[in-house]
Amino acid sequence: MWLYTIHGGFSVVRSRQQPHEVMIRARRRKHLYNLRDAGLLPDTARILTTDRSDYRHRAIIAADDWPHIAAKLAAEVDYTDFKSTCEEHAGEGRLERSFVDGLHQIWAIGHRLQGRERR
Repeated sequence: MWLYTIHGGFSVVRSRQQPHEVMIRARRRKHLYNLRDAGLLPDTARILTTDRSDYRHRAIIAADDWPHIAAKLAAEVDYTDFKSTCEEHAGEGRLERSFVDGLHQIWAIGHRLQGRERR
C-alpha cells in the first residue's frame, strides 16, 4: 500500500522473511522519524537503513500493530486541503520541499487520468 500523509510518504508491505511483521518503508528516513515523533510507531519498532533495497529506510513492526497505526493516521485527517497542509509542514521543516513537489506531480497525473475517463 502506498500512503501519503502529513508525516511523509510510505510503502507498507508484509515482510517476506517474517510474515508476522510489516515493513513501513520510506524513501526518506525523516518520514519514519516523523511517524515516531508523532507517537504513531510502537516502542518496539525498529528503524533500519540499507543500501540493498529499493526503499532504503524501513520501520519494522508487528503486523498486529499496523491496523492501529493506520486508524491513527486516518483520525489525523482534520484538514480540508491535504497539499496545502503539507506545504505548511514543509515551511516548518517537517517535510521536504521535494516531497511536496512530488505530491503535486502525483495529483496532476491523477487529474489527467480523470480527464480521460468517459462520462
